Amino acid sequence: MFLAANIGNTNMNLALFGEGKWQSVCLLPIGDEKNLKHRITSTIEDECLASLRVAIIASVNPLAEDALIRVLSQNYRLPIFKAGSDLDIPIVNRTDFPEKVGVDRLLNALAAYRLKKSAAVVVDVGTAITVDAVSAQGEFLGGAIAPGLRLASSSLAEKASLLPLVKMSEPSSAIGRNTKEAIKSGGFWGTVGLVDALVERVLKELGEDASVIATGGDAPLLAPHSKFMSEIFPHLTLEGLRCTLIDNAPLLQSRGVELDL
Repeated sequence: MFLAANIGNTNMNLALFGEGKWQSVCLLPIGDEKNLKHRITSTIEDECLASLRVAIIASVNPLAEDALIRVLSQNYRLPIFKAGSDLDIPIVNRTDFPEKVGVDRLLNALAAYRLKKSAAVVVDVGTAITVDAVSAQGEFLGGAIAPGLRLASSSLAEKASLLPLVKMSEPSSAIGRNTKEAIKSGGFWGTVGLVDALVERVLKELGEDASVIATGGDAPLLAPHSKFMSEIFPHLTLEGLRCTLIDNAPLLQSRGVELDL
């Protein structure tokens, strides 16, 4: 059994994998370290400790990553590996500056290719929106990055002094009858349109039949209204971490770590 952590800008996914399946997945907001310790303790039940072998982390948030590593190091005697630095992510990266690509994008691309075994477009809808292309040979080609639904809303409230911060959800109408409803409509339908426009262009440039796979916290909210987001894999990044462990098994074994993957 292993512990996997996907640390984003707003939330952290913690999951346990064992006996061939994800056994426990919890989502917690990035916050104080005491709460983090409590949530990890509640996720890793006592009966799991004896079979827990390793922790693997994917992070785009250095501060939250440091906090998690401190909690794990102080409370559990686990070897901890970071995807992309301690363990190579097994995907060919064809971008101009491979070292600058976020590990979450690479892990999503890896998992999508392993799932579909074909070209793919991966849509990750979170704090930021990424639309990435994977070739038929399983190569990460790059993609597009845009503000996510809630980031766009908060930026609007921050930069436009007379506009309020609005909690985003599906609007009842495209025609807002007041300022809050107008912001909600613009943010929601604008994001749906943005995602579909990017996917359409990426598919055209990719030039081959490709699956479209969606993930991220806002994917279930937006997918029913999208022309392209028909398949949602909520734990795609975690699956990319599992694939990374599989391909790095010889290295782990050389360090005394045996895993049932």
